[in-house]
Amino acid sequence: MEVPFKPKGGNSSSCHLDAYFSAESFDILFECKNIYAPSQVGGILADIARMNSHLVNQIHSRYELGKTPNRTYGVVFAETWYPHVAEWWKVETPKKTWEAQKLPSNWSFKTIEVCRHETEKTETLYWLYGVSGELGR
Repeated sequence: MEVPFKPKGGNSSSCHLDAYFSAESFDILFECKNIYAPSQVGGILADIARMNSHLVNQIHSRYELGKTPNRTYGVVFAETWYPHVAEWWKVETPKKTWEAQKLPSNWSFKTIEVCRHETEKTETLYWLYGVSGELGR
């Protein structure tokens, strides 16, 4: 958890992944957010941009994992109580204020309705997640 890394071309290791999971056959780079406004999307897009071959190589070079898995994937996870955010995440019908906030097309984005209130839409909790294709080395 809270895995430090140095940004490409940078000297600081004050940046962190929320979690790094390593299994025998694959690795997962993991970032989490709570999202309720378009301004927060920048953080998600920055997380996605960081999940690349440079970061994969850096993490693999630092940790003695035994056999390094052949595949590494990025995952972003967010939660929201707002139905319009859940709809936008699915990239189906963005509200006007969210149109400029485009999620990358090379990731797969899904929504799960976790806890639904029977009468109040704003009392429904959604989990939003995105998964990358294989990240190169």
